[in-house]
Amino acid sequence: MTSAYVDLSVLMETRDGLTAPKTYWNASGEKRAKNCNGCGTEGWKGSLVPDTIWGLRISKACDIHDWMYSEGTSDADKQYADMLFLNNLIALIRL
Repeated sequence: MTSAYVDLSVLMETRDGLTAPKTYWNASGEKRAKNCNGCGTEGWKGSLVPDTIWGLRISKACDIHDWMYSEGTSDADKQYADMLFLNNLIALIRL
């Protein structure tokens, strides 16, 4: 029996303390803008969600999370994105 485990860490890269898929770092600003909108959803509801926590700008972590959700194809991918979002928030606090 073979394992279906895929080591996603080989697809990741850390820059400026934040970890994201290499596809995120290599994407053009235009492509990122199509998939990422900071914290919250698109539209007026998203404008109610702040991009800061206690004055700390977290929008980059939110953008990485958006990117990973747009690339993800399974529940496991989304769980990994959620876990990495938490790790990136912690990294921003520590910076």
